[in-house]
Amino acid sequence: MASTLSYNVSGVLYDSDSEQVEYDGKSYDYYLKSNYNDETFKEDFLARYLGKGPNMERVLLIIPSVTPKVNENYEDSLRFTIKTLNDYLSSRYSLVICQTCVSWSDKSSYYFVNQWYNMLPSAKKKNLLKVYLIHSPMSTKTLLTLSSPFKSSKDTSKVEVVNNISDVLLKLELNKKSMLRNFPYIVQRTEEINLGITPPISPFGTELWVLGARLGQRFKDFRLIPPVLSNVLTAIESKDFVTAPNLLNLQCPAEELYEVVTRVENLGENCSFNSPNEAVAVFKLILDIQPEPLFGNKGYMAIKNAVLDKVSTEEVFSSVRRLIKGMRPEQAECIYCIIKTLRAVARNHQKNGMSLKLISKVMAPSFFRPKTPDPYIYQLTQTSEHVVSNLVEKPNKFFPSEKDAKLVKTSEPSESTANTNASGHSSSHSAERSTHSSHRAETSSDKASRERKKSGTRHRSKDPVAASGDGNSAHDGSNSGTNVDKSD
Repeated sequence: MASTLSYNVSGVLYDSDSEQVEYDGKSYDYYLKSNYNDETFKEDFLARYLGKGPNMERVLLIIPSVTPKVNENYEDSLRFTIKTLNDYLSSRYSLVICQTCVSWSDKSSYYFVNQWYNMLPSAKKKNLLKVYLIHSPMSTKTLLTLSSPFKSSKDTSKVEVVNNISDVLLKLELNKKSMLRNFPYIVQRTEEINLGITPPISPFGTELWVLGARLGQRFKDFRLIPPVLSNVLTAIESKDFVTAPNLLNLQCPAEELYEVVTRVENLGENCSFNSPNEAVAVFKLILDIQPEPLFGNKGYMAIKNAVLDKVSTEEVFSSVRRLIKGMRPEQAECIYCIIKTLRAVARNHQKNGMSLKLISKVMAPSFFRPKTPDPYIYQLTQTSEHVVSNLVEKPNKFFPSEKDAKLVKTSEPSESTANTNASGHSSSHSAERSTHSSHRAETSSDKASRERKKSGTRHRSKDPVAASGDGNSAHDGSNSGTNVDKSD
């Protein structure tokens, strides 16, 4: 594969007077009208429209090193860029070009935008207002510096080297919070490494809601799922992986685990998994290295208070629903998305052996766990497993309807005091909010607790959820995998 464009100073400066060139003997119009060689080719991060700049120009983003597929299928990558951006070139536009260098970057990706620009018809070239280069290698900066004495001020002012993403978004007056999602994981991670931020953004240890806010993309019915997470979930749900025996208990040897973790950190959503063992190991690491469990510390305290206060099953579920309503939308969407993957695992229980009961045993610590060692944890295990089982079996009981425009409406009033009743359970709701404070108002359950202590009896009771949930499939190991419907 040889490009007809020779790299020169005018190419760097995007000279609007340069002649229109072809690639591999094919013109711009040919690529615009022809079909893809690979019908499945789609790289949304490669080229996209960002919005209007300060001079009402259209701002277009191109990231040549977004994925190894750009180098592997250069012709379709060029075709995708031409087709995606063509309609925006009829009026003034600015280019934001990420020259991020990653492990698969080569001269093809380095010259990619120059090749695309030099193929443009003259009228479209002349509409270029400004070029912003982000993460430029030293060679580009050197060429720009050395060439400036030999170029007009008009040419040299067209190209500007910018150190980081936030600077260019500020210059273009684009909203940083929403615009960050247009820059994939590898670009944001590389920038943080270059800036000396320690630790840089990573799937392992960065909160899911942060990943969702910065990287979230549409996935299935969800709006803000980090592509790194959706890539893992897609692998687990794939036909080759989801039927693997004892799926969620699979493990990797230490050497293989270190290797796949390094791949995921460096490649993000571009990482592929060679076995179900790798996919499951990464999935569980992403969840279990979170600073808090999926339901946060409040979730664990809600379960703890429910057990110690011996509240009913429905009150436990009400507490979980309130927690979900109070979550950040990005976190709630990630949890629901994970639950849907667990439902897919449960539907294949006859092949993988993962019934609802087994799934809840394996996954409960990822949803509910203490921040520090807690002597009461052994009492909470059965309850947390029961909650997870019901989340997987009947998610509609806990999450708002999928018909809603938004998955989570944080503006809705809290139910924290709406469901109190005359039997003395109102203090359990306030206890959830105050993390089991010793200054809670006296209730009948508190009095019972003191009486047990006086009599020398340990505070060990039957799990209230288990006691009142007889017949619930979450505790029926014989058929607990058969009650998950196929509505997803």
